[in-house]
Amino acid sequence: MKILLIAPQPFFEKRGTPLAVAVLARALSELGHEIDLVTYHIGEPWHFPSVTHCRAFPVPLIHSVKKGLSAVKLLLDVFVFIKAFSLLFRNRYDCIHGVEEGAMMGVVLKSIFRVPLVYDMDSSIPEQLQESRSPVWTLAPVLWLAECLERWTIFKSDLVIAVCSALSERVSGISPDTRVSVLEDIPVSEKAPLTLDDDIRRIRLELLLGDAPCVVYTGTFEHYQGIDLLLDCIPLVIRLNPTVLFLLVGGQSGQVEEVQRTVDTMGIGSHVRILGRRPMEEMPAFMGLATVLVSPRTLGSNTPMKLYSYLQSGIPVVATRLKTHTQVLNDSISVLAEADPENFAHAIARLISDESLRVRLGNAAEEYVEANFSYHVFKDKLRNAYARIAK
Repeated sequence: MKILLIAPQPFFEKRGTPLAVAVLARALSELGHEIDLVTYHIGEPWHFPSVTHCRAFPVPLIHSVKKGLSAVKLLLDVFVFIKAFSLLFRNRYDCIHGVEEGAMMGVVLKSIFRVPLVYDMDSSIPEQLQESRSPVWTLAPVLWLAECLERWTIFKSDLVIAVCSALSERVSGISPDTRVSVLEDIPVSEKAPLTLDDDIRRIRLELLLGDAPCVVYTGTFEHYQGIDLLLDCIPLVIRLNPTVLFLLVGGQSGQVEEVQRTVDTMGIGSHVRILGRRPMEEMPAFMGLATVLVSPRTLGSNTPMKLYSYLQSGIPVVATRLKTHTQVLNDSISVLAEADPENFAHAIARLISDESLRVRLGNAAEEYVEANFSYHVFKDKLRNAYARIAK
C-alpha cells in the first residue's frame, strides 16, 4: 500500500510522540508499504527506506513547539494540512494514516479524495485538555468542541488504532461499529549497552550519589504525572530509609525551579536531585542506577510510554494502582500502590529493603516486556490491524 502518514509533530526529536512515529514509519516500511510522512518543518533529519519525509512549509521564527496544545501548534497544523492536501492532489494513496489531530485532518481529506482513513489514537484530546489546567483549553465550549471533533473522527474512520485498552473501550463506547485495534507502545531505549556500567559509575560520581539507594523518576513534570504525590511521599520514605536519594529526571526549566522551591520548603533538599531534561542516550544509565523506578501518575487513561522502558530495564517499578498503569502492569511484575502519599511511600520503602523481591520483579518484568511489547510483537500487531482495512 502507498500510505500518507500525517503526524503533526516536530520530527525527528528524541521524545514521546516523535519517537512513536519513527517506530510506526519504520514498521510500516518493513511490512512492505510505501510511506509519505508529513510533519512540521521542525526537527532533525531522519531517513528510512521506503519512507519519504515531507516537511510542511517552514513558518518564520518558529523553531520549537512545546508539548501539548498551543496556538503555535494550531498554526503549524494548518500548514501540515496544506502539505497533505497537495500530496493527495498530486499522488494516488491507498490509505491516510493520521496521528492524533492528523486524523481530524484526515476526515476532511478522506471526504475529498475518497481514501480510507486510519486514526492513530495515542490519547483522548478532550482528556488531554482537561488535564492541562489551562484557563483557555479547559473552557466548557472548547472541551465541547474537542469532544465533538473526537467523536466525529471516530465515526468517520475506517480503523482506529488505540495505544491502550482504555482508549479502545472509549472508541467502542462512542461507535460500536468502528473497527478498533490495540497497538501498545514499546520501549524507546535500546537494550543496555556494553558501556552501561561505566555510564552508571560516571553519573553516580557526577551527582555525588555514593552507594545510596536511589529512587528514580523520568519524564515530564506535568501535574497529571503525579509529581505532587511523589514529593509528598518523600519525607515518609526518608523516615523509613534515611540514606535514600530521589532523582527526578525531566521537566522544563520553569517546572524544575518550581519543584525545587517546593523541595526546599519541605526541607528535603539533601535527599532530592532535580536534574531537568537529560539526553535520551542517558536514560538507560539513569534507570540502571536506580534501586526503584517510580511512575506516580494520578490522571489520564493512556499508559505512559516510559513504562515499557522501565520494564525492559529490569529495575523494579512502583506505580499507582490506576487504569493508566494496570492495563499493562500487574502485581507479578511490579508493586502497585494506592495513589496517596502513605501507600506510595510504603511501597517504595518495601522494595528498597527487600532485595529478593526487587530481583524477582525485575526479572519477571524483563521477560514480560520481551514477550508482549517487543518490536517484533509491535510489527505483527500492526500487520494484523492493517489487514482489517483490506477486508
